[in-house]
Amino acid sequence: MKIYKRYEYKDHLGNVRVVSNDIKSRAVSTVPFTTKICNFANYYPFGMQHTGTAGSYDLSSDYRYGYNGKEKDDEIKGEANSLDFGARIYDPRVGRWMSTDPLESKYPSMSSYCSFGNNPIYYINPDGREIVDPQEVVKKIVAPADNTRVVKPMPHR
Repeated sequence: MKIYKRYEYKDHLGNVRVVSNDIKSRAVSTVPFTTKICNFANYYPFGMQHTGTAGSYDLSSDYRYGYNGKEKDDEIKGEANSLDFGARIYDPRVGRWMSTDPLESKYPSMSSYCSFGNNPIYYINPDGREIVDPQEVVKKIVAPADNTRVVKPMPHR
């Protein structure tokens, strides 16, 4: 059984909720590929996984991404208890960063350990530095000449 592609199903904040695989079937049939769900997860607002609603159907799966599409860093605080955002490491259990904000002078009214402007339902923080309104990201997408909008997904990493 050879896995050809992995498909991530994300919510509006970029959280990877379900991952499925594209598997080539060995049997001679009209459908040469089958789809198999290998990982699934549900999250609390600040990113901690719900107990009992996250897991893997494929125990050999090495999928390592989760909340906001960021890589899990299991070496520091155990499985799914810290996420690598690039500029900083995030602890989803308490909703705080493990280091101060490199752009803390831009947000003087907030704690330098505060994440997502204390509003993880609305804001995203793509790299651990700047708080971003996802609606502003969509507005920056350039419309083609025929007035149809092409919505491109944000880069994964």
